[in-house]
Amino acid sequence: MAGELKLLQMVGGAASTALLAQALGGTHSVTKGETGTHTLLAAHATKIRAVLVIVTVDEVFADGGTTQTVIEVGQDGTIDLCFDHTKLVNAAAGSVWAFALRNTATNKVIITSTAAGGAGTGGVTVTAIAIPEN
Repeated sequence: MAGELKLLQMVGGAASTALLAQALGGTHSVTKGETGTHTLLAAHATKIRAVLVIVTVDEVFADGGTTQTVIEVGQDGTIDLCFDHTKLVNAAAGSVWAFALRNTATNKVIITSTAAGGAGTGGVTVTAIAIPEN
């Protein structure tokens, strides 16, 4: 957060508003019981975007004798474009991962999750920051 504030202080005023209009961001937390697809960033009609994805592990990923939560991040049509279901297997709580993807125009950036089974665990907070390529 402090880095974000310094950036906005450096840019200042109307320029910071223009920057925020162009650099989009979104966040979503997934708990061990959640199955579904969630939009991190809405699609842009014409722009290809470079996207930085930061994943913070909120709850250890463990099988617990069954299955752990499955997380994938990508875009419409390619749910594992950024990373697939194997990246967070047995991830420790507090771990922070950074990934990148090239988001094509007209596709949302999405996070897809499958709930842990039985005593399995795993939870994350995913943040995406996008910057148009042109």
